[in-house]
Amino acid sequence: MNDQTNNANICEPPLPTGLMMALAQNMHVMTDYAKLSDAARQRLIEQASRIHSREEMQALVNNLGQFLI
Repeated sequence: MNDQTNNANICEPPLPTGLMMALAQNMHVMTDYAKLSDAARQRLIEQASRIHSREEMQALVNNLGQFLI
């Protein structure tokens, strides 16, 4: 890995497991996630870290567009 990749990983908080699994199940959602700004990703991660059910996580991922604003 190059230094830029290492620095990016240090700055970005780890994805909650449920969020990572939900994103991995849908390539379109994963693409939308990649388009999010750093601030939007942070808000998504914070919200995802408070979710405790698969259904809630799926609803969050299905509404990923709300973080594009």
